[in-house]
Amino acid sequence: MKKVIIILALALCACTSTLGGVYGDMPEVAYGERGSKTGVSKCYRLFGINMSDCSIGAAMAEGQISELRTVESDRFNIIIYKSETTTITGE
Repeated sequence: MKKVIIILALALCACTSTLGGVYGDMPEVAYGERGSKTGVSKCYRLFGINMSDCSIGAAMAEGQISELRTVESDRFNIIIYKSETTTITGE
């Protein structure tokens, strides 16, 4: 039983260190001239495993953008869960 508790505690420590701690809510905004088109990509991570793609490339494809102007990233995490939203503008 002690081995199971130790393994779970180590796994929890590993997850929190890769996700940025126990709790975080970090918006990042790049200022500049906004484009006329907007693209958004969202991803979720559970136990360090990505569930989707939140890259700039995915947002560019979603908004049909070929020239990038601004990038905004919003990150949120609680222990084993992390979500990230990337919003871009361009032409």
